[in-house]
Amino acid sequence: MKKRYFVLMLLVGALSVNSAAFAEEEEAPKYTAGNAVDLMKEDLLAMAEEASEDVASVRSEMDMGMELEIAITGEEATSMQMNMTMDAQMVNEEIFEPYASHQTSAMNLSIMGQSQSENTETYIREEDGERVRYEGYVVNGEVTDWYRSSYTAGDTDSFFLESRAILEQELFELNPETVLDAEGNEYYVLTGEVNLQEDMEEDGLSADVVDLMEELQDSFGEGSLNLPETVTMELYVSTDDMRLREIAMDLSGIEGSVDEDGMTMEMKFTKLAVNVLLSDYNAVEEIVFPENLDESEEDDWETEYEDETDWFEGTEVSIETELAEETEFIGTDEPAEVTGDQDKQALAEEFGVAGFKDTTDTSVNFTAKGTVSDPAGLFEMGKAYLYNPESDMYEQVGLQVTGVTGGEKAAALVNELLNAEGSYYSFSALRNYEEYRVLNYDLYLPKDLTDSEYGLYSPACMLEVVGADGDWLEYNGQGYYASTYTIYDDDGEYHAGDTVHCQAILIMPADLTEYALQFGPYGLDDLFFVAIHE
Repeated sequence: MKKRYFVLMLLVGALSVNSAAFAEEEEAPKYTAGNAVDLMKEDLLAMAEEASEDVASVRSEMDMGMELEIAITGEEATSMQMNMTMDAQMVNEEIFEPYASHQTSAMNLSIMGQSQSENTETYIREEDGERVRYEGYVVNGEVTDWYRSSYTAGDTDSFFLESRAILEQELFELNPETVLDAEGNEYYVLTGEVNLQEDMEEDGLSADVVDLMEELQDSFGEGSLNLPETVTMELYVSTDDMRLREIAMDLSGIEGSVDEDGMTMEMKFTKLAVNVLLSDYNAVEEIVFPENLDESEEDDWETEYEDETDWFEGTEVSIETELAEETEFIGTDEPAEVTGDQDKQALAEEFGVAGFKDTTDTSVNFTAKGTVSDPAGLFEMGKAYLYNPESDMYEQVGLQVTGVTGGEKAAALVNELLNAEGSYYSFSALRNYEEYRVLNYDLYLPKDLTDSEYGLYSPACMLEVVGADGDWLEYNGQGYYASTYTIYDDDGEYHAGDTVHCQAILIMPADLTEYALQFGPYGLDDLFFVAIHE
C-alpha cells in the first residue's frame, strides 16, 4: 500500500492541471507541401508586423496534449508499466480597447486509471481604469461562484502579437516551401530552436512553457528530469493576409527517474505538445458579461487554488490544509463528527482533508466482508469511503459490485464512448493480449451523508485492480498494472438516500479471470475489497 500511495501522490503533484486519456492512433498530417517561397524572411516579418498593427480583437484556441510513460522497478514491482495522459483546451476572445476578454478551458487527466475533467471560465474587464479578473469552476453547465481579483497584464497584453517580439526573433528560419491545410489555405512557416533559459524569457510568449518546465522539475525533485535546453517552435503565417495563424511547440522526449525506498520510477514524456490557433481577427465585437459577476467574492483565485493538486472524484484538496480538531460542515454551524483512529486522522492530514466520517445509517444491510482476508463477492453491499466536497471529508457509502463484462459488449461500449458527440473519453491502446472490460457497481449514498441543495455531481469511487493478497496484480510472473477509467454521468445530481449506478472501463489481459477490486482512497488500509472469479 505504501508504494502505491507514493506513486500516486508523486504523479498527482506533477501537474496542477486536469486532462482525458487519448488512444494511440495514427494522426493524419495536418499540412501538405505547398509552393516554393519567393520572399526573404526579413520581408515576411516586416509584413507580418505591419498586419498586426491594426488588430483590435482576436480569438485564440490553445490545445495541449501529453502522454507520460512510467516504468517502476524494485523488489515488489518488477517491470510495472503505466501511463499518465493529459489533454487541455482553452478558447479566449479578446478586445483590446477598452480591454475585455472571455476565456473557457477544459482540462482532463487520466492517471493510474482514474480520470477526471474540470472546466473553468474567466472574464477580464476594465473597471475604474484597472483590469479586474473573474474566475470560476463550471458545474452542471454554469458558474455560480465567481472569484474576483485584480489583474496585472504586465508590459504586454496576453495576445501574442501585441509585443510582436516573437516575430522579431532572429533564431527563426523561413522554410523554403509553404504548406497547405485541408481547405487549401497556404501558410509560410518559420521554424526555430528556442532556448528555454534565454530566448523563451525574452519573446513575451513563453512564460507558461517555462513555468511548466519548472513545475515538472519541482514536482519530481531537482535533477529528476533531463530537461532539454531548447524547444522546437513553429510559426504559421497566412500568405493571404500575413497574419500569424498558429504557434506550435513540441517538448516531447523529456525523460527522468526518481528513486524512493528501493523503488525506481523511470519516466518518459512521449508526447508533450502545445498548439495555439489564432483566428477571427477584428471580428470579436463584444464580450457579454454574465449578470452574476457582480455577486462575486472578493478573493484571490491563485491563493485559493494554487495548492489544489489532488482532484480525483471532483475533489479540490489543498495540501496546506491542516486537520482541525473540530471541523464544520459547509453551510451549517454544526461541528462534524470525525471518526476513525489516529492513522486515519494522520492520513486525512496528509491528504489535506478534514477527516473521515463513518455512516450510522441502518436502513441498508451492510456486509461485514470486504477485507483482504475476507473479501466481499458480487451483490454484497459493503462500506467504502467516497470524498464529499460538501464536508471536505471521506465519508462512508455503500458499494456493491453488480458485474464485470468483457468481449464484444465491452468493446462496443468503448466504441460508443469514443464516438459520441463531444466525447472527451479516450483509452490506451490494447496490447495483443488485452481486452476492455466494463465494471458495473452501485453506490448507496447514506441518509446521513452530508448533502446540499445541489447534491453530489457524478460520484464515483476510487478503484484499483489488485491481486488476491491486496498487492500488485501479477500476470505471467510479472507485475501488471490494469488501467481503469471511470465513466461519468455528466448530467447526474445525487442526494443522500439515492443509489448511483456507476461504470468503469478496465483494460486487462483477456485470459485473466481471478483478481480483486479495491475501492477507496490510496494509502488507506480500511478499503472495500471485492474478489472476482470469472
